[in-house]
Amino acid sequence: MKNFFVMIFFVFFCFFYAVTGSVANEKSSPEESSILNKAYQEYKQKKFQNVLTMIEPFVKSSQKKHSFSYILYGLSASELKQYKKAITVYEKGIGFYPQNYTLCNNCGLAYMNNQQYIQAAKMFSKTINYAPQDQKIALRFLVAQNWFYAKQYAQAAREGEIVYKANPQKREYIEFLVMCYIENKAWANADNYLSYLLNLYPLDVKSWKTAAAVRIRQNNYVGTATALEISQILEPDVSKTHALLSLYTKVHAPHFMLETLKKLPQTSQNQKYYLQAKIQTGKLKEALQYINKQNQQNPSAEWYFLQGSLQNRLLQYKDAEKSFQQGAKMQGEFAEKCLLSLALGYWEQGEIKLAQKEFTKLLNSSYSNEAQNSLRNLELMEKEIILMNEIMAQNN
Repeated sequence: MKNFFVMIFFVFFCFFYAVTGSVANEKSSPEESSILNKAYQEYKQKKFQNVLTMIEPFVKSSQKKHSFSYILYGLSASELKQYKKAITVYEKGIGFYPQNYTLCNNCGLAYMNNQQYIQAAKMFSKTINYAPQDQKIALRFLVAQNWFYAKQYAQAAREGEIVYKANPQKREYIEFLVMCYIENKAWANADNYLSYLLNLYPLDVKSWKTAAAVRIRQNNYVGTATALEISQILEPDVSKTHALLSLYTKVHAPHFMLETLKKLPQTSQNQKYYLQAKIQTGKLKEALQYINKQNQQNPSAEWYFLQGSLQNRLLQYKDAEKSFQQGAKMQGEFAEKCLLSLALGYWEQGEIKLAQKEFTKLLNSSYSNEAQNSLRNLELMEKEIILMNEIMAQNN
């Protein structure tokens, strides 16, 4: 969630502002000006260690020096990832120039890069007072982000609300508030902003990925699986589709398992409640033992689906494969679910030919859309693998 674009933009903006803006009226001796100019040329050539050596006497002096010396030293130290050194010099410069926007802002960035998020949030809050008007909202968002990184989610949400009100159409701000309220377990607020996001961007895959993140934190398996199914349809990038499918297989099983319980043949309500409690509380082995026994007595596609799904969750992949194969031989809705799970399992294991074979069987089923999309993506993956092998052979 860290917005590195914002961070980079602020570093360069502040550097430019330091050279051309607030320091114009500051005075330094000809000798100091000459050294600073030479150090600046070294900085432009990315000779950051040279910069530190050249102007270290300035920043270590107890006397007040030109603000550009503290800025240039701090930037060079940050480029070398010496953030503590940069912070020390920025803080010293702020002591001499307490209202210098560039020093305050760059110090906040150094704190942020050093993962001192609370200090960063406080420094950015201070910086807002001295920032140009067109930078205040972006700075406020940095304040909110750092409170989030510091796991101070209520404070992050308060700052995020201010940013959101300034631009209520911006996706980044809405998603940020959704995540703040998720972490703070303020589910009603998270749902409200999520609904608003989905209304604004209903055909954007990012919206549905965010929806899935909310639903899975709420243990809402049906909502999670639905959001991921929509994400899979909308995702244009096949490389991302495979990663998404991996996540989908982790949540579709609990979703369908709980749906399956409602339709189990010759099963009492008490038995259904028993299994539901075992699945939702994570006592999967006990649930599997019960299902194995029931499946031996009265085999059905529903029992095989539950059996295979639980075996998958328990990493018993070969057993799961056999269960889904048995269930797929039967008739009805859950025979198709077994076949879909079998195909997804093969895909997950990299067995592309086997996955294609099973998805092909689903082309005339209620999962025809999923099968078509999956076959297209598998074909693209196959071509990518062939191309990759050709490239590797040429290199060898």
